[in-house]
Amino acid sequence: MRTLTLQILEGMERGQILRDLPVPVTIGREDDNTLRLNDDRISRFHIKIQESDGKLILTDLDSTNGTRINGFPVSIHVLQPGDLISAGRCLLLVGSQEEILKAHAASFLEAQSAESSDPGNQDFSHPQSYSEQTQASQLPILFHRGCPPLPGNLKALQTAELSDLLAYVHAHLTVAANYAQTRSLNEGQFTDIEGEEGIVIPNSVWQLLMKLQMDMAKSLKSLSHPE
Repeated sequence: MRTLTLQILEGMERGQILRDLPVPVTIGREDDNTLRLNDDRISRFHIKIQESDGKLILTDLDSTNGTRINGFPVSIHVLQPGDLISAGRCLLLVGSQEEILKAHAASFLEAQSAESSDPGNQDFSHPQSYSEQTQASQLPILFHRGCPPLPGNLKALQTAELSDLLAYVHAHLTVAANYAQTRSLNEGQFTDIEGEEGIVIPNSVWQLLMKLQMDMAKSLKSLSHPE
């Protein structure tokens, strides 16, 4: 049976470590939850974590104030060790310290292997670039382990539909990249306190990206709330 470890970092129950909870796990304000959190900003039944094909899937149960993973609002998400779950005033860390260290070590080795196999991906233009990139990869962003893998065992139609969706996103990003212009700070175009160059794209392309963002938001909503 798949189990889950949660470390409570913030909230009335902070400091607790709940080890090896058998999934599914529910989190909320009611006593009937696997994990009850004493917080009036948390719904009675706020979050469910279940297993699917060996992965842990978090689902927000249409909570009033929503759920965030590493600061990003989500309705459904594949959990990884090191993910931060925010609900109400509570902050939960997914995994034990051993699991988190193991996951980060695996991510570092994967990135190192990819760079060594393709030297063109490495940037040594700045003495700290490799170190900074390595540190940045450890930041608690939503996808701190990189691009999510493609789902397996898809039928032919599902493969074609997924390919079309990714091609749609890729085409929009390609248009934006092709129209982007680099403007130097020396030209007085921008004021960046870190002294970095800025990127400018036409307003029409910016609107194209906003439409893409909205289209993806609708798709995400449809996946998490199927009819």
